[in-house]
Amino acid sequence: MLSRVAESLYWMSRYIERAECIARLISANHQILIDLDLKSSEIVRENWTPLITSLNIHGNFRKKGVPPSVEKITEYLIFDPENPSSLCNCLKGGRENARAVREQISSEMWEHINRTYLWLWSPSANQLFQNDLYAFLDQIKESSILFDGLSNNTMLHEEGWDFFRVGKFLERADFATRVLDDKFHLVGKTNPLIQWGGVLRSCSAKQAYQQKYLAEVTPILVAKFLILSDTFPRSLLYSIQQIDHALRIISGVRIGTFSNEAEKISGKALADLRFSIIEDYWNQGLHKTSDEFQKILNRLHQSISETYFCQKNPLKIPSQENTRPPSIQHQAGQQ
Repeated sequence: MLSRVAESLYWMSRYIERAECIARLISANHQILIDLDLKSSEIVRENWTPLITSLNIHGNFRKKGVPPSVEKITEYLIFDPENPSSLCNCLKGGRENARAVREQISSEMWEHINRTYLWLWSPSANQLFQNDLYAFLDQIKESSILFDGLSNNTMLHEEGWDFFRVGKFLERADFATRVLDDKFHLVGKTNPLIQWGGVLRSCSAKQAYQQKYLAEVTPILVAKFLILSDTFPRSLLYSIQQIDHALRIISGVRIGTFSNEAEKISGKALADLRFSIIEDYWNQGLHKTSDEFQKILNRLHQSISETYFCQKNPLKIPSQENTRPPSIQHQAGQQ
């Protein structure tokens, strides 16, 4: 597979997953405002800065010089063309990458993402946003989920599919760390049930959490579920498992060994998670835990890019089990 094709599939899935994550964050935070008492709600409404900070886009937002209120930040996260992680820009990026690899994806996938993008800029979408924000965000989330289902059922499960999965689960792992860090600081410690309930809602995890623990929402159990669950598809551990598995299918290396830096990073992260207990992360603080995992995910992305997309200075690690090496074409990495 050409490196440019693999890169487009990787970024297509990342962008679409990121758009869904943005929609989830906004929806969960708006629900928190409804659940809070009037006084606390007004305090939070006037300062949504932690949400921007958790997404690492506070610098660009601060340059705009607008108040960090719920209305301004909501608009910035959804429509602002100067925000590279805005919902609109994410769907635009997903669509452009899908266009570049139309021969590698199904016609149903292309038609769906194209239709979603065109709808997003239509008067009906704007009217829905103005009249019912929750319905608007639900439409985005459902569109992303439908695209994922179409890809699973209409795309060849070959090398391109593996790059698609790596991108999707890398973005999902990143979201798991950010949503924990964000909610840990947004409301404070005065309303733990509300804030941690919001964490679960942002990941569609409330019912799964209740089935697992049969207990009320407690911070440490929520953190345990979203970090260390190996069966919930939006947890950090589950996402790393999928990334590691897909990378080893791409290279053909057997489990327990590695043939490049990306596999080394994913394998080590997976082992650390599997042999950890939640107290290891809870005692050092979720903010520090989130920062550490985001650094790991950033290194993992960089290594994937250098190994399969850029090939500027690839790390050469000998392997006896690299039975299916991918076809590599040198290509400048996508930012």
